Amino acid sequence: MYKLLVFFLIAGLLFFSAAWAEEVAGISNKVKWVTASEVNNFGFDVFRGDSEDGPFVKVNELTVPGAGNSDIPNQYEFVDEAIEAGKVYWYYVESISMSGEREKFTPTFKSKPRFPTADP
Repeated sequence: MYKLLVFFLIAGLLFFSAAWAEEVAGISNKVKWVTASEVNNFGFDVFRGDSEDGPFVKVNELTVPGAGNSDIPNQYEFVDEAIEAGKVYWYYVESISMSGEREKFTPTFKSKPRFPTADP
């Protein structure tokens, strides 16, 4: 089961959503975003916090690779499997340029608490 939240448009970002996916082996939050175009984009890091004001920590071990230079939309996602049942988290995505400059790319958003489903 997936629930999607779509947020407002910002420069270079077509849409940003959060999907809460129930996995067979546990629970996870899925962060998804689509770029309209990219210029010198090395990639993205995903940050998670316990509150809207943080503190935030990077949760992806490896940078999500960007498209470099692209005039076409590109879709991205990161699945956060290191979450606690029943806990609310806050996320945002940061872009990284080829020269190493970082910029907050998405709004900060709140996840819903996740609970494992009972086996039938």
